[in-house]
Amino acid sequence: MRFNSVFISSFLLASVALTARPRSLRLNLVERPANDSSDGIEYGDNWAGAVWHQANGTFESVTGTVTVPDVWGPTNSSATVAVGIDGDTCPNFAMVQVGVKATVTSNGTNYQAWHSWSPADWVLVDIAIFARNVIKLTLTISDATSGFAIIENVSTGQSVRQQLQAGRSGYPLCQQNAEWLLEDFFLNYTQVPLSNFSMVTFTDAKAVGNDSRIYTPQGAIISDIKQDGQVLTSVSVNDSSVTINHV
Repeated sequence: MRFNSVFISSFLLASVALTARPRSLRLNLVERPANDSSDGIEYGDNWAGAVWHQANGTFESVTGTVTVPDVWGPTNSSATVAVGIDGDTCPNFAMVQVGVKATVTSNGTNYQAWHSWSPADWVLVDIAIFARNVIKLTLTISDATSGFAIIENVSTGQSVRQQLQAGRSGYPLCQQNAEWLLEDFFLNYTQVPLSNFSMVTFTDAKAVGNDSRIYTPQGAIISDIKQDGQVLTSVSVNDSSVTINHV
């Protein structure tokens, strides 16, 4: 797997073999007709949340504030919350995200912030995060191959800004999608079991287009996780928030 060139701003980072798999690579993706609250619901094996589809070059930033959920379940099960750009309809599989990962261990649940310019692996960010902390996630794109991410722990006042680049291998963004997600991620190309999690709500959720248009979750496509024929999540949206429940 290729690694991105990532420039850090005086904070310690660690690279790990975690991958936030784009929707365009997901297994068992199906669609059904539109429901009452959005243009439709899509099912796949690792994304739940709200995803915008727009023309190439549309999205310049996405942000959302989320209370880190309580996460529990079998050892090594996990869930992650993130905001991102691309990963759905972009044909070159590029995707940039920033979020918080929760993994159940024998000693409790471990929470870590991260960012990624897929298809490279995640980069962990050195900022303390715990369950029920309020975290603001912001992703801003300068152009198709560069941008920055901000992770702000509103509960503690700590904030980290990370410069991001696509890397020598390329993978420019299409800037077609903006998303607010809960994900079931992959470790060394194997999907980690999805843990149980308390309700996840992204508030003050918005994306900004290249014409300064504001995109709220209302009108975005709803995505739910479906594994082995079982729907594992339930998503609802309004004009400022995305709510994801485990079912």
